[in-house]
Amino acid sequence: MKTSRNTGWLCWAVCICSFVGVLGQDVGIGQDLPQLEWWQTSVFYHLYPRSFKDSNGDGVGDLKGMIEKLPEHLHDLGIGAVWLSPIFKSPMKDFGYDIADYLTFEPVFGDLDDFDKLKERLHALGIKLLLDFVPNHTSDRHEWFQKSLAKLAPYDNFYVWRDPKGYNGSQPIPPNNWVNQFKGPAWTFAPQRNQFYLHNFLPEQPDLNYNSPDVQEAINDVLRYWLKRGVDGFRIDAVPYLYEDTSFQDDPTEEVMLPGSTTPTIDVITTYARDRPQSYDQVREWRRIIDEHSNKTDKQNKFMFIEAYATLNQTMQFYNCGHDLMPFNFFLITQLNTTSTAQQFVDVIETWINNMPEGGWPNWVLDNHDNPRSTTRLGPGLVDALNALILLLPGTGLIYYGQEIGMEDTDVQWEDVQDPFGQNFGPVLFKKFYRDPERSPLQWNNGVSAGFSSNPKTWLPVNPNFYYLNVEAQKKAEVSHYNIVKRLIQLRGTKVFQHGGFSMHVLGKYVLAFKRFLENEPPCVVVINLSPYQEVVDLSQVLTRESSLSVHTASVNSEYKIGNKVPTSGFPMRPKSSLVLTTTPIQMQQASPSTNSATWLSNTML
Repeated sequence: MKTSRNTGWLCWAVCICSFVGVLGQDVGIGQDLPQLEWWQTSVFYHLYPRSFKDSNGDGVGDLKGMIEKLPEHLHDLGIGAVWLSPIFKSPMKDFGYDIADYLTFEPVFGDLDDFDKLKERLHALGIKLLLDFVPNHTSDRHEWFQKSLAKLAPYDNFYVWRDPKGYNGSQPIPPNNWVNQFKGPAWTFAPQRNQFYLHNFLPEQPDLNYNSPDVQEAINDVLRYWLKRGVDGFRIDAVPYLYEDTSFQDDPTEEVMLPGSTTPTIDVITTYARDRPQSYDQVREWRRIIDEHSNKTDKQNKFMFIEAYATLNQTMQFYNCGHDLMPFNFFLITQLNTTSTAQQFVDVIETWINNMPEGGWPNWVLDNHDNPRSTTRLGPGLVDALNALILLLPGTGLIYYGQEIGMEDTDVQWEDVQDPFGQNFGPVLFKKFYRDPERSPLQWNNGVSAGFSSNPKTWLPVNPNFYYLNVEAQKKAEVSHYNIVKRLIQLRGTKVFQHGGFSMHVLGKYVLAFKRFLENEPPCVVVINLSPYQEVVDLSQVLTRESSLSVHTASVNSEYKIGNKVPTSGFPMRPKSSLVLTTTPIQMQQASPSTNSATWLSNTML
């Protein structure tokens, strides 16, 4: 187990440093290729457990459903690691992000034996398993909170308790004006203690008090428990909210106009309940705890993904919290939309790479459980183009379940809304805020409930397009989003994409390209037409020595097929289409997540 910064990034550092501010300038690296870590060579898969596969007909996905489908599905795609959104015991007020017991599972998902079987099946196929770790808050049903409510030592100080600021008649006044992330008050009064408790999320999700050493040790013990059970890492939730300013002063406010409203409202800007410098120290401590376990046991590097919707500078500081970790890169989600130009795409990519500290490793997230799917935000025509972007840029790509088939948001009506964020805004405004559309069941086939469940009534409605947009149909098709993702992941395993340099090029207002190259290896160019119109693409300035290129992979909506030749001097591309082009056939790595970047198959040429 290494305890120093990973050196696999050194080659990238040469590339990135030269790239800063020089758009389109070629940057090369030598042939002294380092061994990369598993989380650098892997593609990650984010699974929302309620929506993956239901095994018992209750309409909710579960661990037995994962055992049935997940290992083979991921292995077929070439996925190297999977992280599960929370499956711990929970009242499900926020679908698992309100944990009542960190050491057991909610019965609707299964039990520890089911989990162990899933882990063993995944590990047998070389696939790593990460858990969603929610350290900022618990459920109000958690034993810790109930004992804190009763002022039982040592739990009396486990949560953030404050006296009322005063009283309005008989009504206690909250300590300050803080609001939670669902836009309700961040304080709830507990008559049993005659105090308010802080909750940056729902009232049923009280914040833990990280100024208490007892809390820190209790949470460290949770990490140790799951490490002993063989998990390969953690996605750490809501890290910016771990600490709050202990002066508890009021947050600033501003007037805003809510969607659908005709009058302005006062919006509180959350400032003092998040982004405290102690949060970085806390991540360093968790890195130490994880390393301590690994050094005593299997010597295997365990990985940490840090969730932090924060400013660029605040996010980048998490890279300095230790090795084998990354903050999620949400910029592709938050900064781009259907009107974004090629230059804006390049700016978003360049901003992340140029601002990483030395030793940082980039990652690319297109979809997740908290935001509309990219098929909604950027349009269904760009499915293959965007998958090529996140899988072939330098760094690690992440796929949200269903992204491999181009799943679209489901139109969930008010009577079916499950997300508390949407429910809080009522039947008029809920569609502006709810997260149910991107959480609908995975579409396996064209049968009952898309093969997700034998029950026609599922926890969220299945998208009605399941009869033609599903895994089974796409696996059988000669050209499909699924098979393109599979091919891109296999291509990503080659030396050029694991270790090569890259350059980005704006070829038109809505046309971008990036080149990946490595000495003594054939270069590759990825070209994306964001435009709703056909565009003629000239690559003569991207590859100056070649007169033509071969199509390695073409999007479903492209006019080109694998093996077609296109002239670098100019060729047409259909609207929203994409191409992966090469100069010569590329030596491909076997599509196996357990294969590292030093293993090559000389007999596989695609």
